[in-house]
Order: sequence, then structure tokens, then C-alpha cells
Amino acid sequence: MNGEFNQKQNHIIWTALRNVGYLMDRVRTKEISKYGLSTSQAGMLHHVKALGERATPAAIARIQHREATSVSSILIRMEKLGLVKRTKDMARKNQVRVYLTDKGEAALNDAARRESINRIMSQMSEENRRHMIQATQELKQIVIEELADVHRNSYLDNFRG
Repeated sequence: MNGEFNQKQNHIIWTALRNVGYLMDRVRTKEISKYGLSTSQAGMLHHVKALGERATPAAIARIQHREATSVSSILIRMEKLGLVKRTKDMARKNQVRVYLTDKGEAALNDAARRESINRIMSQMSEENRRHMIQATQELKQIVIEELADVHRNSYLDNFRG
């Protein structure tokens, strides 16, 4: 009986996390669409800026827990929009470096306001926010371990941190 309750409770939590994430993404999309950005693009701009000279599709993929090919596809589209510049690394010919353009910097500044995120999260108590940080970090690590175990590949090495 206890196992049945736990399975049901686990499914409720799983579904709630998925639904809340989806809804939060919709709010954020609505906020930054006025700047002509998607949430994926805003995230890419943020990570290109944070990584600086070390910004490569592979490095961004590790941070975002995505496949490098997916990140590369988004970056190619962003380059066509004039948000980033991709250049071959002269020291390592098979590697591409990514840089923000002036237009990308301006878009990042617009997206960095994060008004919806602050408005929503500030409505939670500080204690609940601390608990959410701890719980989501623990859950992230468990999921990464699960992916490494299931796929028996380099997930763990690629996505630690």
C-alpha cells in the first residue's frame, strides 16, 4: 500500500514540475518575445557572454544539458539574425568559437531584465526559495546519474556541474 502511495505521489510531483516549467517558460517567452528573442536564444546569449573566449557549442551544450548539435543549430540561426558570430578556432581547426555581436549584446541586455522571473519568484517565501534551490539541485544530480547509468556513456562527464 505504501509503495502505491509513493508511486502516485512521485507522479504528482513529476507532473507538477513539468507543468510549472512549461508555464514559466510561457511567461518568459511572452516577456522576451517583444525583443524578438526566444528563451533558447536568450539562454544562448547569456552563456556565450558568461563563457567569453571559451564559448564553443560544446561548452554551451554542457552548461545547458543539451546535445552539441542542437546548440549548433540554434547558434547558426542566431548568426543569421546577427546576434552571434561563429569563427573557426585557428589553434584547433575543428573547433568553433562563438562571440556576441553588438546586436547580440543589446538583445542580452534586454533579456537580462528578467522582470517576470523576479516578479514570480519574489512571491515565494525566502525559505521556500532556498528549499527549491536545494531540491532542484539534488534532483538534477539524480537525473544526471540516471542518464549516465541508462546510457552508459559520457553523460556524467559531460554534464557535471
